[in-house]
Amino acid sequence: MVTSVSVHSDSQEFSSKTSRLDASSSDLRDGVLVLSGYGLRIAVERSHLIVEDGVGAHRRYDRFSRVVALRRLIVLGHSGTISLDALRWLRDIGAAFVNLDLDGRIIASSQPSGPNHPKLRRAQALAANNGVGLAIAKALIEEKLAAQLSVAERLPQSGDPAPQIDSARVAVQTASTSDELRRIEASGAVAYWEAWQGVPVRFARRDAKRVPDHWKIFGVRTSPLSGSQRRAVNPANAMLNYLYAILEAEARIAAFKVGLDPGLGVFHSDLPSRESLASDLMEPARPSVDEFVLDVLDGRAFRRADFFETREGVCRIMPPVSHLLAETALRWAHELAPITERVAQNLFETADFPGRPIGAATSWTERNRSTSKRRKLATHLTGTNRRAGQERYRRRPKPQKREARSRVPKTCATCGKPITSQKRYCLSCWQDQQVESMASAQCTLERRRASGDDPAHGRTAARKRGARNARQLRANAEWARSHGELQSRPTFTREILPGLREKPVRELVQATGLTRQYCGRIRKGKCVPHPRHWVALRRLAAPAANAC
Repeated sequence: MVTSVSVHSDSQEFSSKTSRLDASSSDLRDGVLVLSGYGLRIAVERSHLIVEDGVGAHRRYDRFSRVVALRRLIVLGHSGTISLDALRWLRDIGAAFVNLDLDGRIIASSQPSGPNHPKLRRAQALAANNGVGLAIAKALIEEKLAAQLSVAERLPQSGDPAPQIDSARVAVQTASTSDELRRIEASGAVAYWEAWQGVPVRFARRDAKRVPDHWKIFGVRTSPLSGSQRRAVNPANAMLNYLYAILEAEARIAAFKVGLDPGLGVFHSDLPSRESLASDLMEPARPSVDEFVLDVLDGRAFRRADFFETREGVCRIMPPVSHLLAETALRWAHELAPITERVAQNLFETADFPGRPIGAATSWTERNRSTSKRRKLATHLTGTNRRAGQERYRRRPKPQKREARSRVPKTCATCGKPITSQKRYCLSCWQDQQVESMASAQCTLERRRASGDDPAHGRTAARKRGARNARQLRANAEWARSHGELQSRPTFTREILPGLREKPVRELVQATGLTRQYCGRIRKGKCVPHPRHWVALRRLAAPAANAC
């Protein structure tokens, strides 16, 4: 009998006769599995992980063996059950479990434990009072402000926030206390988020009139409902909060893996409801999340069903957008890995001399005495130490990493459906767009004709038509003088026309220089072009004729 632990008190009873629709292991993307809906079930049966989720009749069922490349299991929502066996199964394969509420708050997380370094944790606890924590915080905030400068270049701001952000970055080194460092960081954040206010949020043309106006722009970062960034009232800020929650979960996992306590911070104040070190580690990676959101806003037209507004006015993200955002978890894990290891190494190096800040000079006796005791921390997150040892034996240069791309696909500008091409519309909407364009052009032509301004007749049109006809007649006459008698029509119909039946009209236009309409009539056999075009058409039709 499998013992289950309820994730929330109002979880619904799971039925063993749940319909197993849409079951596919393809939902595991880049090692991240995202589940949502009501009546979720995560359990172990016959050494396999069993997952079921969904809403109503649309439910998913899947099973995974221990050899599957699962690294993150993310549950969105608070209705369902997960068994103790499932938590142990995830821990055995080295996968982390994260449970996020619908508003993006972290409910629970479980991850494999890291190395046990009492000296490291002792140095972390003392860092807030001996100057080491302030030095680490300066490095983190300076890195964050430098990254915000590059992101600000892409923003459609009315004023230039770069000078204020850069001045804040320079002032970081002069900060003597954590409170002063927070004020400096806040001054740069004010200019940075003011530049975000004009960023547009595009919705599908069919849904544009059904969404509130404040959803169509980024607006201010502070929510009018909470006075802070929480409880966002528009999609752009909701996506930022959602990704920041995933980033916080990954920062917590990274801190545990290197042996740090995520609750003892060096920059953020200690609060009972916040893990301060996880918030500290997030700071340099936040601009990467911001840039990712910019890419999503640039390349996607959202639908009204992608978001939901609660009775209080809070904007929540709905599937499939919530799933696509959650699947970026490992991307932020890679961003946080070098930051976390750098912080841990700085704390570890000062553990032997807790009263001395980072970079302070030591005597020869102290250096000699501490060299035999001190060693570098294991780099389980990035593998830097292992790769450094392998570089001596590497014969070929290491291939460069590909730049990470957005996992959120582009959508049609009209209907909001995902598209894989670089076009703005899906095939169906593109065809409708062409029909609308032709109808609009026809209406414009009829309106101009009714007003007496017919573009097909008049002085300018007559001159162009006469000049074109004169060129055609001169070309025909020159060909007749050099080639003699005209060839018969049956020759073209018998030898050339069969090879033109499957050719695109544009190729006929490129070969002859004739109009598209006339080439279309040639391909249908309604017109026979002048023999001077037969050589080019015969060459165009030759591959088809040989195939026949």
